[in-house]
Amino acid sequence: MIKQLVSIEELFNDFNRVLEQFRNINSNPDKFPPRSFYLTHSPYTANDYLKHFEGYTAFVNAFRKENKYVLPSDTDSDLNPYMVGENDEEFMDPEEVQSILTAKKQLARQQLELKTLRKLLKEDISIDNQQDKFNSIIERLENIKFTPIKLEKKQQSKKSEYNKSTLLLHLSDAHLGEVVKFDNQVVYNTEIGTQRIKDTFSRVIQKVKEGNYNKVHVLVNGDMISGDIHDELQRTNDMLTTESIIDCAQLLTGCLIELYNNIPGKEKLTVDIMIGNHPRTRPGKPYNKEKVHDNFEWLLGKIIQGYMKGYKDIGVNVPDSSWYIRNIQGVKFLETHGDIFRGGSSGINTLPFSTFCSTAPKLSALLDDLYSLGFNENVCGSFDNILIGHYHKVAIVPLQNRGFIYVNGAIKGEDEYARYNIVSAASVEQMLLEIGDNKVKSITYV
Repeated sequence: MIKQLVSIEELFNDFNRVLEQFRNINSNPDKFPPRSFYLTHSPYTANDYLKHFEGYTAFVNAFRKENKYVLPSDTDSDLNPYMVGENDEEFMDPEEVQSILTAKKQLARQQLELKTLRKLLKEDISIDNQQDKFNSIIERLENIKFTPIKLEKKQQSKKSEYNKSTLLLHLSDAHLGEVVKFDNQVVYNTEIGTQRIKDTFSRVIQKVKEGNYNKVHVLVNGDMISGDIHDELQRTNDMLTTESIIDCAQLLTGCLIELYNNIPGKEKLTVDIMIGNHPRTRPGKPYNKEKVHDNFEWLLGKIIQGYMKGYKDIGVNVPDSSWYIRNIQGVKFLETHGDIFRGGSSGINTLPFSTFCSTAPKLSALLDDLYSLGFNENVCGSFDNILIGHYHKVAIVPLQNRGFIYVNGAIKGEDEYARYNIVSAASVEQMLLEIGDNKVKSITYV
């Protein structure tokens, strides 16, 4: 069942109740509750007020106007509720507001560049040979000027020492562009997926601030866009694959920059972008020839990499292999989407545990052999753990080497395939691992 739309009157009545609670514990009677306080003390969610307002700040200002509170002015910092986006909990001073306004102007210039790239993608869709099409797009991509969004220099943490551990965000299976309906009601589309990704990064930023982490790695592990390899996707997607590439690139670029600007200190933010199986360019049976480059998600990664050229402390890696070995504080993770584990969804809780247990040792032996032959150590050699998505269910599966396969959930959540094939409902959550002291110290879900 779809949740009924909450009216503005209901939102305002509830906000008045939350405001009283906030002022009972806050010494400044002129302050209004930040977004985090509201969401933890209200039965309503961000999606409820976003149905009526552009963001939390707009929601608060509308409430103030309705109840005849003094509205904030640009010169009155005590009454100014400006926030960084709609997810930041910090009240901003006028200088910070000006910084954000400057960044928005730079973002507008980037959007013009995106329109140029979108036009190139649509022009090249007519080329018959897929590899020629990709080569043409990449060649033109190199000539586009990428204008990075330059924000004010980050403030150093007030704490004496940073957390020595590294946070790893495992992001996968958004399938942006796909539309999911149950009982003729839309339960997922590009708009919902976009908001879920933003909310995921918001929760990670909160974790970074609370734990004072200055080392973060983001794994974008495939199927972030829907693609159109199936006829039913071609019929029901809410945007073309070329459009989803641009929209997803813009979304992830903005989220990664926002994450970086909230990391204390000067450590580098590292990002690996892997291909999934859904964004492959050709329908039909999965192929092995040009498996990586003949995939829209490889192009997505290259666009994001291009936009990040102006950020020397954000390293975006787009491997030419369908797996990659990332060493984080002495722990080696093999990153791959998960479709290399051929076993379908007939196992326990729809996860093919027998396939996991039989394929992982063979993969380990293969990579050891390739490493001995002199292949790149980032795609060959030993590993401790495996990070996969693909199955849309969170799980931790033990390996023979005493490591684990960490299976991620799906931003998309459940779909018609899962329901009508009696497959276990998908997990709408993403893994966040804390790594330190040569081990995975903790796992949370965001």
